Amino acid sequence: MHNSLLAILLLALGALLIPAIPQTLGAQEPADAAPEQDEEVSSEELAEELQTARQDLKLAMLRMDSMLLDQDLSLKVATFARDDALETLKSYRMLDGEANRDQAKLDLQYQKDSLDDAEEELRQLGMMYDLNNLADATAQIVMDRAGRNVDRQKMEVAMAEKQLDHYLQFGEPREHRGLQQETEMAEAELASLQLSLAYDRAEMEQELKDLRSTIAELEKELAESNK
Repeated sequence: MHNSLLAILLLALGALLIPAIPQTLGAQEPADAAPEQDEEVSSEELAEELQTARQDLKLAMLRMDSMLLDQDLSLKVATFARDDALETLKSYRMLDGEANRDQAKLDLQYQKDSLDDAEEELRQLGMMYDLNNLADATAQIVMDRAGRNVDRQKMEVAMAEKQLDHYLQFGEPREHRGLQQETEMAEAELASLQLSLAYDRAEMEQELKDLRSTIAELEKELAESNK
């Protein structure tokens, strides 16, 4: 009897489970269709990402072209400044420095000549007034004026000598040192600019490389998703 009851219970349980199986299978069908919808959405997204990446690449290439033009101009300006500083220094060493020394010496010689002329004039005036036997008051006025002129010329000569000595000891070395520093600064600025521009170019080239790599990956993924 127990076996009969067990058989009845198994039959009843089977009757309950069998109708539920098709329902369960039917419920799984929409889930099977979901991946196809996800694939369609993924393809669209990939296409949009690919289009955006291509636009970014075009903009980056335009920035690269603009940067190269700016760099070329900057290099030309810096190179011209360096070359001009070098030529100025070279000219000073070969000609300008010597010309400045000669000019300072010439100025001193002018002052010495003027002093000689003033002293000769004073001597001639002294002889003339003695010969013509002019009044003492008139002679004294003229002689005093000529004497003051001689004194002024002596001061001019002394000042010119000091200026020449000062120029030779301080002025000329300072001029040369200033031109040398300007040349070194121009060379350093050019070298620094070259390094900076090289870094900018490398950075931009890496950006372009990354964009091209991204585009290639997106194209590959899009092609695989469309199979």
